[in-house]
Amino acid sequence: MVDNTKNVDDVLKIDWIGLDGFLVLLYACIVATIMYGIMIRSDFIIGKLAPYGLMTAVTLIFASYLFQVASFIRVNKK
Repeated sequence: MVDNTKNVDDVLKIDWIGLDGFLVLLYACIVATIMYGIMIRSDFIIGKLAPYGLMTAVTLIFASYLFQVASFIRVNKK
């Protein structure tokens, strides 16, 4: 029972260097950018920079996820 709990804790542990840390940093950057754009009333930041930056980040994260899933499937087929 103790070994099972330790294994679950290892799986749920947040790795701040990998994708988890990147997502936290990305969230902070997006919020800061949007708040800055609102404070200076910049249409470019709110209308162009923030949405396109967010779309790019989401696409890259999704591509990374697809690559991980594809590599997992390839390893399990062998």
